[in-house]
Amino acid sequence: MNLESIIQNSYRNFHARGLDYLCLKRSPELTLKVYFFDGPESQLAQLPEIVMPHDHRYDFTTRVLDGSVANLVYDESDDRGKVYQKFAWDTPLNGGKGFSHIGETRLQQQSRTAYKKGESWYSSAKHIHTLRVLKRGSIIMLSQYDDVVPIGHPTWAYTRGEPKPPSLSGLYEEMSEADALSRIEQFKAAYPSFVWPS
Repeated sequence: MNLESIIQNSYRNFHARGLDYLCLKRSPELTLKVYFFDGPESQLAQLPEIVMPHDHRYDFTTRVLDGSVANLVYDESDDRGKVYQKFAWDTPLNGGKGFSHIGETRLQQQSRTAYKKGESWYSSAKHIHTLRVLKRGSIIMLSQYDDVVPIGHPTWAYTRGEPKPPSLSGLYEEMSEADALSRIEQFKAAYPSFVWPS
């Protein structure tokens, strides 16, 4: 376990308030990351999803380590589904400028699958999805594979309502050593058979 690397690549309030991100390993071929949702029950009721529907620059596998989450998958459509605002997303964590509005589109929900502790699923980079936390204290682990969309090219994100970019205020806070150590202990308790990468 490389604690210095974990601290450098981990964040509090990652993508959404109450969602912490612990990066166990980062490489071009494989990144292992763990998400913790400790937000209050009232926040679960207020948030329809953890984050807005979006795609990724990589394929990945998700495993539920504790609690329960639902994976919602959408298709973009010209004439079906609900109206969304479409944004290009160029993450500031890679030197990008954040959200750029593209225009209106429609998303049609294709599936909603709930997963509980010990279950996992695979997602393609091109899948448009979001997650709904079904239980406070849920923990998920992502195995992120090599990039399909290169850095410098945007991915896509979708919001309902006005064509105003989502606020990033209060997000992507650096994780302290104490916070990282606390999350590591929480991860070890949830996944005691995990073999730490060298």
